[in-house]
Amino acid sequence: MLRLTVETGQPVRAADGRPLGRVVDLTVRIDGRPPLVERIAIGHHRVESLVAWSGVAGFEHTAVHLRADATPVPVPADTPVPLLDDELLLRRDVLDTQIVDTAGRRVQRVGDVLLVRLPDSRLEVVAVDVGPGPVLRRLGLGRLAEARPEQAVAWTHLHLTSRRGH
Repeated sequence: MLRLTVETGQPVRAADGRPLGRVVDLTVRIDGRPPLVERIAIGHHRVESLVAWSGVAGFEHTAVHLRADATPVPVPADTPVPLLDDELLLRRDVLDTQIVDTAGRRVQRVGDVLLVRLPDSRLEVVAVDVGPGPVLRRLGLGRLAEARPEQAVAWTHLHLTSRRGH
């Protein structure tokens, strides 16, 4: 299982090894089943370019390597990230949002997005983690976070109601 908060921040390299920036975010289309990562947002502190998943040669814990034919689409600093109508940025639009457990009427905050690597190397969004572990991990308290049980809510049980960018 991969965690969005762990995978963002890793370096992105062109096919020739040249650094292009870091993984800032991942996009997913919400009306597609299963919800697969469609594009990688690359930059330093903001989204500076987008690359289609088909341009990814390797998505590892240490770096993302692009194919020689990958074409990053630049995103100018003064414009919104160009997304399709049904496309979300997982970090910007899902992480730290509140979800409501309608059965128990309990409000929880999304601490992490959980992904799995499919046999064809694609990434699928499977759940969000609403427990204290992700928050502790993001605060640099990894050992304490590991002692906490994961509290995952399946992606299929979510109904996103907020606008993009909250």
